[in-house]
Parts: sequence; structure tokens; C-alpha cells
Amino acid sequence: GRYTRLFEIVDSRGIADLDDALLEADQPELYRSLHNAISSLSSIETIQNLSKEEAIQRATIFSEIFFSRLCEIAGSDDTLAASRSDSVQAASSWLKIVLRLLYGTLESDSGTGTAATVIGHGSSESDSEYQQYRLILLIYSFTRALVRAFAADGLNEEAARIVKEYRISKKLTELAVGLSRRSDNHDAEYHVSICAEIAIAWALRQNRLLFETEGTTNTSQAPDKRANEICAWAFSNPLMREALNINQYRDIEYFNKERFEAFISLLPAFAWIDSIQDETKGKEWKEYLSWKEVAEILREKAIATGYRTGTMLEYMASIAQT
Repeated sequence: GRYTRLFEIVDSRGIADLDDALLEADQPELYRSLHNAISSLSSIETIQNLSKEEAIQRATIFSEIFFSRLCEIAGSDDTLAASRSDSVQAASSWLKIVLRLLYGTLESDSGTGTAATVIGHGSSESDSEYQQYRLILLIYSFTRALVRAFAADGLNEEAARIVKEYRISKKLTELAVGLSRRSDNHDAEYHVSICAEIAIAWALRQNRLLFETEGTTNTSQAPDKRANEICAWAFSNPLMREALNINQYRDIEYFNKERFEAFISLLPAFAWIDSIQDETKGKEWKEYLSWKEVAEILREKAIATGYRTGTMLEYMASIAQT
């Protein structure tokens, strides 16, 4: 039975989370492939005897294996194997392009729109902050690729449920926190955990919202209207509400200042990632700058409204109509 499999897996080690351990015992191949994907993604720059390009190829292969296994387990029985394979391969190919940009082995056609510029490497950011920021973008990219992999099964909008059910978000957040412990900054672990939660929640949004998975954004839309859409979505989506620590005090609902500022500071980089396409390279930098303007609007209005969700929603709706 499952407890026998659990005993074989755990052996003499302790169990921090019984439900988590039982899930792994039920699906050992799935979680082994997830572990391989996470390990290979987090060691692209540190793995020995492989060039960076080879390490990216290795991480892409392990990610594709995980995507394929998860789609087989959680996907529809009616999905054609060839269609599912095409979706998984397309998602993995996109992830590889993103990884090559994030690790500097592929230059964007726009020149200035490189990952180093987006992340802020070479500016006032310390090397550890740069590494932490790129780690969050790595988690975001992996989760977005996972959503793409479900295209053939028609489960894009079910991705949040599947990720929660199989505790994938928990594994990714644990990865981020574990890697942040290597830093001498004691606040880094908490900050990285917050950013990982936010990245996963935003990555799992429904594709019809704000901009499509294919990276096509409505750049002609006024920044105020786009900012209003983000607020309406963020304050109603269960995952993002939890990530933003929305709470009530004396019958007034508030959102957490630190978490909201982390969210809006990441938005431009997330938009840059979503705009990356092999056939439309060079567009990324435009998207990044466009979303920086949206982020600044959100930052200013959050301060003006005292981080109260109701007041913020009313304020954003009113300026979006003008």
C-alpha cells in the first residue's frame, strides 16, 4: 500500500509534512521528475563539466519530462498523445529561449532588452540580489511554461488547481527559500518566499486576462486602464490575495505594503518574459518599459489610498474611466 511505499522512500528520515510525503509515495515518478527539473534549473551556472548552453539544454529536457508526466496524470483521457506531445514540446522550447536570455547565452534582437538590463545586473544591485531576482524570474518562467504545456488538454485555466493539488507551488517556493539561505542576508529568505508566492500566483492567472500566453499584449491600452484591470484581478484572485496578505482590520480590508510593492516591482520583468517569442524577438524591451509605467501608477495609488483594497479599487476604476 501507500504507507509501505512511503516507508521505502523515507527510510529513517523524518517527515515534515505527512500529506506531502504520501503524495510523493503515490506518484514517485512524477516527483522524481519534478526534483530533476528543479535541480537542473537551479544549477545551470554551477554544474561541473557542462557549458552553460549544455546545462540549459539539460534543464529543458528534465522540465519537458516533468511537464509530460504531469499532463499524463492530470490531463484529459480524451487528449490525443500527439497533440499533448506538441504542447509539451512547444512549452519546453519556449522555456529554453527564456533560459538562454536569462543566462546570457542568447541576445535579444533589441540589444538593450537583455535579461541583465531587466534584472538590473551591473547597477546598484548586489550580486546576491541579482541572483535572487533571477531565481524568481526562473520560477515564474517554469510555471508559465507549465501552463503552456496544458494547452492540448484545454486545462490552462485549471492549472492553478493542478499546481495546488500536486503541491508544485510548495516545491518551487521551498526551492527559492532553500537557495536564498546561501546568502548572508537574513531577510533574504523571507523576501524570496514572498516573491516566489507572487510569481506563481501571477503565472497561473487565466490566459484571457491582461495578456495572452502567446505574449501578445494590448500595448495601445491606456496604462491607467491596465492598472485598473490588475487591481481588480489581484484583489479577487484567491492565490494572489493570499500572496498579498489581504486582511481585515476593524472591518476595513487592507493589502500588505511590502508584498504589493514586491508584486508591482516584478510586473515589468514578468511582462518581459511573457513577451519573449522566437518569432517576435525585439518586442520584449517595449513591453518592459510599458509595464514599468503601469507599475509606477499602482505604486503611487497604493500610497494615496493607504493600502485599503476597497478604496484602491474605487480610485483605480474612477481614473480608468476618465
